[in-house]
Amino acid sequence: KQRIADAYLEKKEYAKALPYFEKSALAGSKEAAITAGWIYMQNHQVKRDIIKAKYYYDIYLRMPAEANEQLYTTRANMLHAYLMLHDDDTSNDSEASAIFRSDNNMNDPFVLSILANIYAFGVGESKNIATAKMLYERAIKYDKSIMSLNDYAWLLSTHPDPNCRDAKLALELMQKVKQKKNPLISPS
Repeated sequence: KQRIADAYLEKKEYAKALPYFEKSALAGSKEAAITAGWIYMQNHQVKRDIIKAKYYYDIYLRMPAEANEQLYTTRANMLHAYLMLHDDDTSNDSEASAIFRSDNNMNDPFVLSILANIYAFGVGESKNIATAKMLYERAIKYDKSIMSLNDYAWLLSTHPDPNCRDAKLALELMQKVKQKKNPLISPS
C-alpha cells in the first residue's frame, strides 16, 4: 500500500494517494500520518480540511519513535506550524512563522509560498509586500509544477492591498501556467 501511495505522490496525484496514506497511518506509519496531514493542508486536489490534518498530526504525535524518523521530522514540524497558522489562536502565528523561517530547506517551493503569504498578509510577521514577492519568485524558480505560478498569480490578482496587485504580471504567470503540458508537473 505504501508503494502505491508513494507512486501516486511522485506523480502528484494527491487525491489518489490520500486513501493509501490514511490506511498506512492508521496501521502505524508515522510518515504516512504526516503525509496525509500535509495533503489535507495543501488544498491541491483535496479540499483543505484542518480538522483531518490535525487528526493525522495527532496520530503522528501518539506513535512511538521510529528509527528513520529524522527523515520526516522537518515535515512534521512544518505541518505543526501550518496548523498553527490556520487555527483560531493568533498568539502562536509568530512561532509558526519562525518554524518556517528556520527550515533548512529554503528551496522548497511549498515552504517558500507559505512564507510569501505570511509576509503578504502580515500573519506572524510584519506585512512586507516586497519580501512576499521575492519569496514567490524564489518558489517559482524551484517549483516543477504550476502551483507556485498559480498561487502567485492569485495573490497578485486578489490581494486586498492595491500595492500588492499587479495584473500584468499575474497575466504573464497564468500564460506560463497555460504553457505547461501537464497542469501539475512541468515538462522535462
